[in-house]
Amino acid sequence: MTNLNNNYSKNRKFGIGLAFILFISLCCLVLIGFAQSKTESLESFELKVDVALKGEIFHAEVARTPQALRQGLMYRTELSSHEGMLFPFSPPRRVDFWMKNCLIPLDMIFLKENRVVGIVHSAPPCQDEPCPTYPSRYPVDMVFEVSGGTANRLGLAPGDLITNLTMKKHPQHVFQKPFLLSPPEAMPEQF
Repeated sequence: MTNLNNNYSKNRKFGIGLAFILFISLCCLVLIGFAQSKTESLESFELKVDVALKGEIFHAEVARTPQALRQGLMYRTELSSHEGMLFPFSPPRRVDFWMKNCLIPLDMIFLKENRVVGIVHSAPPCQDEPCPTYPSRYPVDMVFEVSGGTANRLGLAPGDLITNLTMKKHPQHVFQKPFLLSPPEAMPEQF
């Protein structure tokens, strides 16, 4: 009976030790997964800025990756009257935008050094292939897309200034000078 109790005691200690090791391993895996998800969420953080245009504040997403530049506002079913998306380009260049897979009309405001150089008013969603393109007439360093009709509502015209950009990720950074991002260098010409 003593031998049986010794074996039982050894097996029990082994089982408890194994359970403890498995528990610690599981905790480590959970912590590693949590750390990776935090890293991924930081990498995919969408930069958002507040943009003043003709005295009104707009909350804008900034398309900083090739994927974000290609997708833009596709598949959005709504966009509030004070939201939009900025598309930065470096170096400045002529660009063509289109409305493929866009579900709502958009104004495209072409900018160079924070000044409006062109506007496409209420570009309609693309209904048939091939989708029409909307080119900038001049090299631009940014395009700001907003809800269709916004440019007319504001009385926006070439020469108007876009100002007071605030990064939401770091609220202490307020840009009083022209808005300069470090966008990807090689962006496709058409979106």
